[in-house]
Parts: sequence; structure tokens; C-alpha cells
Amino acid sequence: ADNAAARQTLESAAQLASLVSTLAATVDASEGVTVPEVLLRMLTRGGGGGGGGGGLARSEGGVTDAASLLDDSEVALEVRWHAHPHKRSMLDRLRRSAKGGPSQTLAAELEHVQVGGRPPATEAEWRLVEARLELQAAAAALREQWSALDAYVASVPPLPALPSLQADPLRLGALLRAVHVPRLGACAAAAARGELHAEA
Repeated sequence: ADNAAARQTLESAAQLASLVSTLAATVDASEGVTVPEVLLRMLTRGGGGGGGGGGLARSEGGVTDAASLLDDSEVALEVRWHAHPHKRSMLDRLRRSAKGGPSQTLAAELEHVQVGGRPPATEAEWRLVEARLELQAAAAALREQWSALDAYVASVPPLPALPSLQADPLRLGALLRAVHVPRLGACAAAAARGELHAEA
């Protein structure tokens, strides 16, 4: 049982680390996405996107779906509205009409969102903003999962410390690609062989 728990924890952490790395590369390859800090904090204040595993979409193989990491907070719903207009259902349109659009506070903060130094104007640009929000949510979920590894690292070389969530997400992605993803993959493989156990 301990080995199964260790394997699941390590696999989840490895998948999240890989996801953060991929999302960071996507944002890095863009013209530059700027999202106000207050909007990023809204995603990690106890919503579904900030949880350590709760609400993560997984297949039988445990693959994490990036979009599911975002909760249904107002900021996530508003960004999705602009990023995926083809997915707007009639019910979505009715709800938005009844609400009168985003709150004044959110609308004011969204005015400071930029892609390439200007407000996003196309679906593709809004999808880059969505990727930045997903990156924030994935990093928060990874930190939660990372803390759960403490019970299982006694039998393997120590894992490198995970940088602060407030660290530059692009630098975080580069560090994960270079150090954490390979190490976590090796640990998950050890767990699959029955060589990793919880501390007594």
C-alpha cells in the first residue's frame, strides 16, 4: 500500500512538473503575456485550481488536463469567454446577459492584461492569457503535490527544492525541465519497481 501511494504521488508530481514546464515554454514562446498579480492570486486563494489534486482531470494513465486545473472563478470564466468563442453555449450567453458581463473590478483588472505590450485582441492572444492562468494554477497544484513527497523521499536522493510560487514562471519552467522532471521520472520508475517506500 505504501509503495502504491508513493507511486501515485510521484507520478502526479512528475506529470504536474512536466505540465508546468510545457506551459512555461508556451508562454515564453509568445510575444510576452502580462497578467496583473491580483488576477493570478485569485486562482490560488483556495479555488479548485490551487488544490493539490482535487479537481485535476486524469485519465486511466493519470495524465493531467491543463484546462481542468483552472477553477470556475470569474477570472477563468471571463478569459475562456474570449479565448474560446466557439464553445459559448446558449446557456452561457443567457447567464452572461443576466449578469451584465464581468464585475467592474474584474473588468478594470482585465484592462491591464497585455500580450506583446498591447491588450489581447484575438482568440489566439486570449488563449495565451489562458495558458498563463493555467501555468499559475498548475504551479500551485505542483506545490501541493510536492509537499506530499516528504513521506517518500527517504529511500532516494533528496529532491531539489521547488522554487517559490512567486518566482518567475519561465525560470521555474526551465528549472523543472533541467532538474525536477528527470529526477521525478526516475523516482516514479523506482516506485513502480517496488523500490520506494514511506518513511517509518
